[in-house]
Amino acid sequence: MARPDPTADGPRPNANHGPRTTDVGPPHDSASVTCGSWSPIQLVPVARVHSPIREPREMPRGGVPCEVEVLPEYEAGLDAIETNSHLVLIGWFDRADRTKLLASPRPRGVFGIRSAVRPNPLGLTVARLLGVEGRRLRLDRLDFLDGTPIVDIKRYAPGWDCVFAATTSHELEYRPEVETADALDDLMQEAVKFHGQRTAGLALGVVALRHALVRWAIGQRDPRLSIRVGDDGAIADALQALTGARFGNGRLLTGAGPAFELTFFADDAATTQPARIRFQPGPGVPSDPDIILTQPVESLFTIWYDGLEHSI
Repeated sequence: MARPDPTADGPRPNANHGPRTTDVGPPHDSASVTCGSWSPIQLVPVARVHSPIREPREMPRGGVPCEVEVLPEYEAGLDAIETNSHLVLIGWFDRADRTKLLASPRPRGVFGIRSAVRPNPLGLTVARLLGVEGRRLRLDRLDFLDGTPIVDIKRYAPGWDCVFAATTSHELEYRPEVETADALDDLMQEAVKFHGQRTAGLALGVVALRHALVRWAIGQRDPRLSIRVGDDGAIADALQALTGARFGNGRLLTGAGPAFELTFFADDAATTQPARIRFQPGPGVPSDPDIILTQPVESLFTIWYDGLEHSI
């Protein structure tokens, strides 16, 4: 996925390196790399991105609606592609620095992060397919610049590609340097991918979780965090998707009614009481999820901290 990685060189790992078609040219001008005693590896573009975004600094977090046009000689490869809801697109970023094996600002090996800086600058993004018109694929959001060569397209298969229990430092660490609006946007995008739609309930779960993460200075998938969901399915989906809580790992509990809880068991939980926040959606909550994401948490919920009521 192409969510911005804090360990990448720049805020948007895909958008930072738009295409110059001199390195990966027309289909018959393949790019090749000699690999010691191996045969050369050859890549040819199979499609091109049509996006309103041409400069890296203009690319919003998570990308924009765009189209991918498959070249005529590969049109047969589109047969039955409309039966898939999501596609995996692999692009070529020829402006990426191919000499670095560590990416800043926190030096880490490029093979363990999503930076575009790497020996072979291939970018990978999963995008929702909205429709197919001839050789053009309409995509919900893609963070590739206009003109980016696409070297492969595959279907996204949840049974193969989704590893819900997976974790990285991105989700385990608290990142105070990330602005609140950006953090909420990242969380909302991730929740939508799990739930399937952008709803008010999903936004309420995102705002509540972000509030707890900041208060406790923890990452969203910290194993010491557990949730008790209420009867709002969208809120429950958001909390489960973002925290990785499951019945199997003992971090997902169920309750009744509109209220839900987040509980943090500190390392010294044997001698101290766990911290707990209980949220109950208040009256008059906006129906627009984008408006909810801009509201103070106290205007959306009645909140209890460790059993004591705090607001409205």
